Amino acid sequence: MVTAASFAALGNISAPGGLPQVETATVIEMPARLQISAMVFMMAQAVLFGAGMLGILLSPLRDEASFYIPVMIVLSAIASVAIAWEIAPRLQMRYWHGRGVDHDFISG
Repeated sequence: MVTAASFAALGNISAPGGLPQVETATVIEMPARLQISAMVFMMAQAVLFGAGMLGILLSPLRDEASFYIPVMIVLSAIASVAIAWEIAPRLQMRYWHGRGVDHDFISG
């Protein structure tokens, strides 16, 4: 059982009533597009990485794979950022209501 004496032994008693003072976490407000982009980025990165690996390993480039794989990883990460940023608004329903469109191929 935790008592006020055990907290006092730790030296972090500063609030009245014998309770330790707890720092509050800072909440970072992120726009919805950024949140959706972060999730889409991971999926796009996985697809581009897999396609890039297949392209390298199933071609004559496999002899120089130690050079081409890191290059492919960087290029797929950069391309995934752009792809995710463009796809994210299409996954928001309010985006389509403002344009008078119910849905499309991407957003369903």
